Amino acid sequence: MKSRILLFNPNTSTAVTADMVSLARESAGAWADIEGHTAEFGAPIILNSFDLETAGRAVEAFAERMAETGWPGQGVVIGAFGDPGLASLRLRAPVPAVGFGESAIAAAGVGGRAFSIVTTTPQLEASIRQQVEHCGASDSLRSIRLTPGVPEEVMGSPDRLDRELAQLIDTVMAEDGSQAILVAGGPLSASARRLGARFALPIIDPVTASLARLGEMLHRVQKRGHVG
Repeated sequence: MKSRILLFNPNTSTAVTADMVSLARESAGAWADIEGHTAEFGAPIILNSFDLETAGRAVEAFAERMAETGWPGQGVVIGAFGDPGLASLRLRAPVPAVGFGESAIAAAGVGGRAFSIVTTTPQLEASIRQQVEHCGASDSLRSIRLTPGVPEEVMGSPDRLDRELAQLIDTVMAEDGSQAILVAGGPLSASARRLGARFALPIIDPVTASLARLGEMLHRVQKRGHVG
């Protein structure tokens, strides 16, 4: 029997939600049905700390709606790299919950592996560093590389996004001594998938990492239930 997974996009772009749900379904395969939800308020792209705080409130509102309907799922994914509202969601949700950021950082730095982060949002660099520290992976982080230009314009063109992220990955491989690359940002996950076939180093995307992490959590829950 498939698990019903709620993927909440804490920005207001239904197109981004649809893209992430499609990728999540590919990642989950046969074990999960993915149900997408989009924030009812906030920013179409999370670009700065204010947007991230607003996204956290959107997650809290989502949690309230889900509580009213009895939490119609076996797991929750928060689909933004900053994991807005994740801590408070876990206090309320009776099911396992993961975030894009914590999942991708854990996957990139597994076993103490050295990794670099490439992304498009310079105003969130400090927040990303804090998140890596919170996850206990600061010693593994070699660099954070940022695309030049206006983030909305870079992300608005898949070809340009792939090209500029690829240039950052080339630089990381030449200069930073990393063993893996984390492409940080839910809307960047499709690009990370496309770029994965072009480089020798592992390219970590948040969607794949989150579904893998949640799947492992659910497997442990089910195993405990069988033992009990």
